[in-house]
Amino acid sequence: MRKINIILFAIIALLVVPLPLLGQEGAIPDPDHYFGFDVGGDRNLVDWSQITEYFEAVAAASPRVQIVELGKSTNGRTMIAAYISSRENIEALPSLLARQHELTYLPRQEDEEGFVSGHKLVMMINCSIHSTEIGASQMSLELMHRLATQEDEETRAIRDRVVVVLVPSPNPDGIDMVVEWYRRWLGTPYEGSYQPWLYQEYAGHDNNRDWYMLNLPETRVVTGWLYGKWFPLIVWDAHQMGSRGQRAIMPPHADPPNPFIHPLVLESLAACGHAMKLEAIRDGNRGMAHGMWFSVWWNGGFRTTPYFKNSIGLLTELASAKIATPIEITKEELGMQMRGAGPLDKTVQNPAPWTGGRWGLPEIVKMEHSFARGLLVHASRNYMDIIRNYRRMCLDAREAADGGPAGYLMPRRQRDMGALRRVVEIMQAHGIEVSELKKDLAVAGAEYPAGTLVFSGYQPYRPFIRSLFDRVNYPAWNMDPEGNPRGPYDLSGWTLSDQFGLHMVSVNAEDWQSSGIGELLGDAGPINGHPVTTSTGATIYPAGDSDTILAINALLKNNEMVTREDVQDETGAQDQAYVHYNPQRDASGYDISGKIAETAERSMHLPNLALLRGYLASMDEGWTRYLLDNFDFPYESVDGARIKAGALFPEFGAIILPSVRGNQLIEGQRAEDYPPEFVGGIGEEGVAALDEFVRGGGTLICITSSCSTMIEKLGLPVVDVIKDVPRTEFSIPGSLLRLEPDLRHPLCFGLDKEVAAMFRGGLALEAVEGRESEVEIAARWAEEDLLVSGFAHGGEKIAGKGAVALVRHGEGRVVLVGFPCQFRAQPYATFKLLFNAIYLAGDHTPGLPKLISRGGE
Repeated sequence: MRKINIILFAIIALLVVPLPLLGQEGAIPDPDHYFGFDVGGDRNLVDWSQITEYFEAVAAASPRVQIVELGKSTNGRTMIAAYISSRENIEALPSLLARQHELTYLPRQEDEEGFVSGHKLVMMINCSIHSTEIGASQMSLELMHRLATQEDEETRAIRDRVVVVLVPSPNPDGIDMVVEWYRRWLGTPYEGSYQPWLYQEYAGHDNNRDWYMLNLPETRVVTGWLYGKWFPLIVWDAHQMGSRGQRAIMPPHADPPNPFIHPLVLESLAACGHAMKLEAIRDGNRGMAHGMWFSVWWNGGFRTTPYFKNSIGLLTELASAKIATPIEITKEELGMQMRGAGPLDKTVQNPAPWTGGRWGLPEIVKMEHSFARGLLVHASRNYMDIIRNYRRMCLDAREAADGGPAGYLMPRRQRDMGALRRVVEIMQAHGIEVSELKKDLAVAGAEYPAGTLVFSGYQPYRPFIRSLFDRVNYPAWNMDPEGNPRGPYDLSGWTLSDQFGLHMVSVNAEDWQSSGIGELLGDAGPINGHPVTTSTGATIYPAGDSDTILAINALLKNNEMVTREDVQDETGAQDQAYVHYNPQRDASGYDISGKIAETAERSMHLPNLALLRGYLASMDEGWTRYLLDNFDFPYESVDGARIKAGALFPEFGAIILPSVRGNQLIEGQRAEDYPPEFVGGIGEEGVAALDEFVRGGGTLICITSSCSTMIEKLGLPVVDVIKDVPRTEFSIPGSLLRLEPDLRHPLCFGLDKEVAAMFRGGLALEAVEGRESEVEIAARWAEEDLLVSGFAHGGEKIAGKGAVALVRHGEGRVVLVGFPCQFRAQPYATFKLLFNAIYLAGDHTPGLPKLISRGGE
């Protein structure tokens, strides 16, 4: 019967599809008729090409819809958005969007009310950034159709007052991966499983953690439109979550709020969330709760970054099915999986409880439509108030009404010029004006030369600037009834200047005004790198500059002679540098053969490098791969089968194990969830092969969770002193801590004497008593002033303990990096720990029990 229905729908679709070519309003096929099946129904998914095709078909038929190509995804797919509004608004889009820019950036007007009154409300709806959370992308087709065709009074009011920017997904690569995997296993025991690899080439689920850093093409593309074209006043980001708790979590979100978020944003969040929930309850939906788990503290997500730009960033998280396969859940199977959640019975947080039953894609899509309708009606009815509030927040920011710093000065000469350039790129991409001093200036008793970079606080995105440059500690009062600290959703501290190791100072309003900084500002010129100095036969590259790594890797690939040295900079200060010795450049005429021989003996080499990938779907692996690609390290991705096969050394000189939990690293995916070819980790055979690899002379580089596993499995003479400490005594949820590297150690070459390190599930290492000679602690957590930014409960337990260690093991070594030094490709200040571990593997001469250490063992 199902086959007959599909054939009938296909015939109808053939008759209906040509109608859009007529260009007649109202002659637009709904998605079900267009495709010949129930879009958003059980086991039915449309892929990216189908989504794009339908969006273009509707735009061709309706003057109320316009499609725009945003750019290209990581894997080269075209990203799109649809503008949906009245015919008149679509025709006037260029001027409407230009006025959005004015609303944001123009100073206070003489007739402020008249200035505001002529605007339309721009609202963005973002669907399925996490592509396994597939419902919103499927819902987007019907939502566009309804907005373009329905003629009831409320829909007409929405079109007249609101310009909807509908993005069916900012991750088209992932949509195709998930749909292809789902279709592949439809009707098998593996139907509805998640694919065992990342659904974004590098970031996977972390593609929603990149919205201030902008590492990924997708985040760069969309951010350029968000804050260079659209300036939306409302941003709704539609997600899904686990299956056995509430049916939806929605605004208002959990405490505590970030102090830089304007109170009008917080109140608007609550108003929008309640309007969405009211509509959903009227439509018969149940199980929607608020004030749980998802907080308004962190900056970096699709819906959180707008908070700091005066926009209402809404998040909805709906319970998931098995992709498009329905599930049955009894009342007894329902749990309280969300932190901060009350009982699933009727509460103020959850006034219409869900008591179990069938849950599938149709239920998800229905609830999404209810939320969309509630939000759109609320926006159209209150559009002028929302516009006035946005304008008020932008003006408050421009006038520094919060009483914080007037601005920030960042010297143009930094140890890491690559990091400086990246910060400037990030801020400018976010719509932040970056200036420079045109004359030398004395401020607050210090001298700043012309060219010093200035981030003025008198601009509309001031909260965003402060959220990235001010150190703010997460409030310690947020504890649960058992005395466990409740960390925020994601991170508690992330100060960008600290992550990048950049020197910066804030300037208060009094000093800003008295020094006349505002009169001396001009557009910032290009950020030029450190001058590469030359001497007889040598070129010197500063080790503190991350740009140096690209130059050194290019030289090493060409088998050039490069050494690491202590040098003096142009001021006479001692520093560290890479030295490229090239006798072809010597013009002095004296005998340099001895120096050539000495240099060749100490020259660096790139090892044959392997990175464990396999079917682990590890975001840490993805970000590590991103870093290796972007800094031009040659490597090979290997799976568990290759590790198990053994004979790893000398084919590989170094192997990186990304941060993967022990059971997943060893066991891999569960056999009941996946076909045999995707099951299994490295296994005990792989552990034995890695042990043989290191003992034979290889270098094993472990990051965070993999450190714990290898300490246990290889019997390394190291202990993690916080391994079994309960959360009531120790909790550091994603914070920046002060790290003190041993600059004599090759693992810390090029680092500053103090750096900020991201602690997220990190370790505190000590050598086993009596075996200290086998362990070198290369960097320690600071004894004092440990917390840089965020939250640290029980930080004294790790103060002074090891964060990075190098352990002898047979003729090789294990490098233990006890924190994510490459976290989301963000902390430039600690990237070098990973790079140095790779270089150290190249320095190691196979067969010799040699441990290289600057300054002796």
